[in-house]
Amino acid sequence: MSGTIVSFILGFLLSTAFACVFHLLVGGPAGRILLYIIMANVGFLAGHFIGRGLGVSLMKLGPLYLLTATAGSVAFLLFAKWLWPDYSESAET
Repeated sequence: MSGTIVSFILGFLLSTAFACVFHLLVGGPAGRILLYIIMANVGFLAGHFIGRGLGVSLMKLGPLYLLTATAGSVAFLLFAKWLWPDYSESAET
């Protein structure tokens, strides 16, 4: 396997794990985890390319810019939580 393919798989697995942990921490309906997985993957990819563009070499694993990719993933997860809040929590009054 090529190093690029391995890095892509590692990035996908890491961002999916971030999404699962985020869903475990914030809760919400079961279908919401799909949104979190998509947003975490998009954020991880965006963060990776931002890190590559800026030349950030801190926490770099092979060709993968982990620091900025992780920050991008977390930012997109928080954005998803803010954009699509869980209204079922506030309805129980």
